[in-house]
Amino acid sequence: MLKYCYGVLVIAFLLAASTNAQAFWDPPIIAPTSPTVGQVASVNIRLGDCDVLIHTPGYPQVTQTGTQIKVVQWGQHWEPGELCTFPTGSAALEIGSYPPGQYTVSLDMRYRDFFSDIQVIHLGDTQFTVAAPAGAPSPAPSLGIVAMGCLIVLLLAAVWRRKPRARSPLLNKGTE
Repeated sequence: MLKYCYGVLVIAFLLAASTNAQAFWDPPIIAPTSPTVGQVASVNIRLGDCDVLIHTPGYPQVTQTGTQIKVVQWGQHWEPGELCTFPTGSAALEIGSYPPGQYTVSLDMRYRDFFSDIQVIHLGDTQFTVAAPAGAPSPAPSLGIVAMGCLIVLLLAAVWRRKPRARSPLLNKGTE
């Protein structure tokens, strides 16, 4: 009888200590965090257990209205329970390159439920700013045409003054 009570207590303890699988997803983030014009941005997300994103032709679907960008990716979602066996993973979905400005990205997952009806889950929103590229390099200050001419005249005068006088025997013949 005592063994039976111990067995019931162990089973009750194990059931109380066990956790059910839970659907989870972290907030989406943009990579790179501050893209510049012409740089392709991606929305990254980590999820698992009851949710998974699946690479499917035609997805992700990226639409833009003004500064609002909507990304829809195909996936699978189960309500917490026995079918939550997906591994934890992450996905990087390219969303494109954008002109300078502030943008808001909305990420949704489209999936078929147990009855084959198409459902949509909103996974989250994030914002990012596209910075304008650095301006063209500006030329370093230099001399204008007048200053360049004056510099050349001064250099020639300095060279002429420092130049040793040639003592040619032909020139000195008449002075002896």
